[in-house]
Amino acid sequence: MDTLHEYGKALHLVKFYPLFTAVIYYVFVFTVAEFIRREIEKTKIPQKHPYITRVVFEFIATMQMCACVYENGVILRNYGVPGFFVVVVLLLLSAGSWNRGAAVNPIPIIKEVHDNKIDLLLGGSLIAVQFAGAAASSYIAYGIWHVSYDYFLEHRHFYHKLPCAFNYHVPFLAVVAWEFFGNFLIYAIGARLGERKRYAMPVLVSLLLSIAFVYIGVPGLNPITTTGRMFNCKGLNDQWFIFTYCLIPLFAAYVATYFDPQPAPEAPPKPKKYKKQYWKPKGGKKNN
Repeated sequence: MDTLHEYGKALHLVKFYPLFTAVIYYVFVFTVAEFIRREIEKTKIPQKHPYITRVVFEFIATMQMCACVYENGVILRNYGVPGFFVVVVLLLLSAGSWNRGAAVNPIPIIKEVHDNKIDLLLGGSLIAVQFAGAAASSYIAYGIWHVSYDYFLEHRHFYHKLPCAFNYHVPFLAVVAWEFFGNFLIYAIGARLGERKRYAMPVLVSLLLSIAFVYIGVPGLNPITTTGRMFNCKGLNDQWFIFTYCLIPLFAAYVATYFDPQPAPEAPPKPKKYKKQYWKPKGGKKNN
């Protein structure tokens, strides 16, 4: 009986070992990124060069989030779509608290440029560092896996056998339609959430990604994270990748703006009430 009990405890620990592995990875990536941000904030750069600070923070946040996308495979492999859903919600909530407003997505940046909230130079710089951060994220992921190669079996597995192929469950036209529909929902619903957006959007995005894993095969919905994880993978050439996972989301976000809630028209000013004035002769006496 003691042997069976010990065996049961071992199985229980093994079941949560991949989760332990992934949590260490996530905590390490977030901690290093936050440490760098705080060291920058201790300097005079944020006060003297706010534009440069925003660009640097965008680069850090993009590398951080795209590197975590690689580790999501550990969760998906061991805990399926439900585990993936929970982890993505937690990652997005954490990013909302720590990323200093970084978009990690070119679409909000393009919208800011269109609305004249930022100039074209800053917008172009932000998008450029987003794609640079996405490209660098693979080196971060493989670097961590290499260092932890002898300690975590999951990292050893993904270091050699990282899935990188567009294995769709549906025809390609349905994939394009899903990218449009999913992004349209994100931006159409997001425009109506107001203060609840910070907490509701992670749930919505994670839900759509989970649905895509089950019914589509390859989730997208974000040009940056999809580029960082899936660009140059087998099954889709560069032109169709850019069309499906970069241009279609942008077009969907543009269409969603036509459904944005319109601000309530201002009520016309109320007419002023004039007090009835009575004529009084000088001295306060009436003439006979």
